[in-house]
Amino acid sequence: MRSKTLCLAVALTLASCGGTKNVFIDGGLTGSWAIERALDTDTAGSEEQTWISFGEDGRMNGCAGVNLFFGEYSLEGSQLSLSNVGMTRRLGASMDVERAVTEAINTLRTVSVSKDRAYCLGEEGDTLLWLRRKTD
Repeated sequence: MRSKTLCLAVALTLASCGGTKNVFIDGGLTGSWAIERALDTDTAGSEEQTWISFGEDGRMNGCAGVNLFFGEYSLEGSQLSLSNVGMTRRLGASMDVERAVTEAINTLRTVSVSKDRAYCLGEEGDTLLWLRRKTD
């Protein structure tokens, strides 16, 4: 009886260790995404292509138009949290896009994913980032 109880406890512990880093919403969040808009700024005119990538290991990285950013993320249901975010610090021609992307990633709260599109929303439900899944 004791060994059955121990096996059950181990099985329950292992089943609960999956965490919530990668709870998938229709199509999944992991992978690379082009950032098409940040706040109300079109990113097409940025110095470098803007993008964000979410790894299966809970790490994220991307380009805000001039600088690269990186950090960790967790996803619980539709609640998206970024932590330990860092960024390179260069000046460039498209700092307006850079500021919009930076502000958006610092204030996003939830995400809605549907196949090749994702929308990161703020606390008030306003869309902060418009994302398109990268296929290259």
